[in-house]
Amino acid sequence: MNIPQAIAFGSPCFDAEATTRRRFGSAGRAGAWAVSIVLTANVGLECAAYFGGGRPLWHASVAIQPTLPVREWSHEQRAAVERKAIEMLEGVGDRSAEHWQLGSRALHYRRPMTVAEALALPPPVRTTPAENRRAHARMDALEAAGIINDADVEETRRTT
Repeated sequence: MNIPQAIAFGSPCFDAEATTRRRFGSAGRAGAWAVSIVLTANVGLECAAYFGGGRPLWHASVAIQPTLPVREWSHEQRAAVERKAIEMLEGVGDRSAEHWQLGSRALHYRRPMTVAEALALPPPVRTTPAENRRAHARMDALEAAGIINDADVEETRRTT
């Protein structure tokens, strides 16, 4: 796991607002173009829409800087941004499933976490009842999707 991946994994995001924290952002290059990158490990509300509803996922967002709307990207720019997004998720996640999305200003690349990654997620800091409900919903969704079972959950609790 590289440094941006370790930062994202160590601070999983429950809500879209959490993804805007500075710790997840970085600057880089995609071919000849300067880009901004946001890499997060999402374990909350966003997960419901992808990969069977509830699997934790990796999410890389890449945008050309200075900000250039996606509709104005050339074929070469899009290809470079796609390569950068793939690079950001190198070595993590379940490569058998992925989701690409073009937003208005960035390309979003999502990949579900592997079972081992999902089970190794750090315990989240939950300060509100809503956050507690989301954490329990994540575990329920992992079980419903067949990613984990009761034995996995018990084993995880015993070893942490």
